Amino acid sequence: MSQQLLMPANSTLPKRFVGLDGLRGILAFCVVLVHATAQYNPHVLNTLHIEIFGQAIVVFFVLSGVLIYWPFLNAILDGRPLPSLRTYARARIFRVYPAYLVAFLLANFALSAVFVTNAMESIEPGNDHGSGMITNPWSVLAHLTLVQNYLPSELQTGISASWTLTGELTFYLLLPFFCMGAAFVARRLKVRPVVAAALPGVALIVIGLASRIVSAVWFAASDISLLDAQWGPTWQAVFTRSFFSWADNFGWGMLVAVVVSVWYRRGGFRFGRLSVRALAWLLVAVGLVTSAISFVYFSTFIGAFFALFSTGLVLLLMIPVHGEAWRVSRLIDNRVLFWLGTVSLSLYVWHYPVMVVLYRLHWIAPDTWLGWAWNVALVFAVGVAVASLSYRFVELPAIRSLRKKKKPAPAREAVRTS
Repeated sequence: MSQQLLMPANSTLPKRFVGLDGLRGILAFCVVLVHATAQYNPHVLNTLHIEIFGQAIVVFFVLSGVLIYWPFLNAILDGRPLPSLRTYARARIFRVYPAYLVAFLLANFALSAVFVTNAMESIEPGNDHGSGMITNPWSVLAHLTLVQNYLPSELQTGISASWTLTGELTFYLLLPFFCMGAAFVARRLKVRPVVAAALPGVALIVIGLASRIVSAVWFAASDISLLDAQWGPTWQAVFTRSFFSWADNFGWGMLVAVVVSVWYRRGGFRFGRLSVRALAWLLVAVGLVTSAISFVYFSTFIGAFFALFSTGLVLLLMIPVHGEAWRVSRLIDNRVLFWLGTVSLSLYVWHYPVMVVLYRLHWIAPDTWLGWAWNVALVFAVGVAVASLSYRFVELPAIRSLRKKKKPAPAREAVRTS
């Protein structure tokens, strides 16, 4: 396949995908909803099974696979050199670490509102058991570098939700090596660029599914509880929470990036008789059905099935309809969801410390339906307020420091694909 066919002269790749920021805003709310309900209103959690919304993290991982791979992918398809690894590393570090470091330092040393013992072992609904200040220098160092989630004794301590950030950073670290391999295959082995570009995503899917099977076999051969196997201070939980057990989510996102880029380059294409959007709807349907079955019968694999739904959903948002952004993409691109998506990282790292502090202030309502509505609204409102301050004074300065030349901030920032 020639590069001319891949990228006709009148075709351009979009600099922004409408709706992805709004989607992140929805996902951030889902995470807060699950954690606030589990912490304050277990009766509601067990009645409505709100925990299913925790699969929002799968969509986050798929989105990362799409957007972080995007510049590498297009370099491979165009036959250009890969993006500067130095620039890439600085961008990734400055995107994650500033918000996390400030949140951890303030939550730990100023508020004593982080977990000092494994959250899943010490936490009880409606209290702040297990929270306090981490003082051990080695533990503090582990948390500052986000490697605590690779140590059984430190897993689910500090900002307990940070295990996903450790997974993200591992993906950032390994991605350039996969991309260099794909570029080598395309240039030296003369494999079609599209095929070569898809190989890293396929490899991560295989790694993720294999890791999930290993986790299941490991658990079956062990004598520990499922909770300890997935969240406890055990090596099995470390493996289950690691990037490798979630690599398939990132891999699906990378394949989405390939499909979307080729779609724009060719001006559209089909998988046999199926259009890309028809395939996306099929993935959404299959993903929902298999996720529901997995939720009831074998919950340890639900992340793998929900990744199919997530893949279809992201494809639907990114592929235009008759040359225009999908109506749903435009709908969720409103100012409120756009802002929530913008501050989603800060909201993610701050919402657990916020919940601990709100409990200590005695602002939490009882475990009733009205109490649940109040608690979720309160945590979300305070969390967004704190996240907005974090974005304004921590994230945004870090992002701006990466720019070679200072430019006036646009009214609405684009979804960054680098």
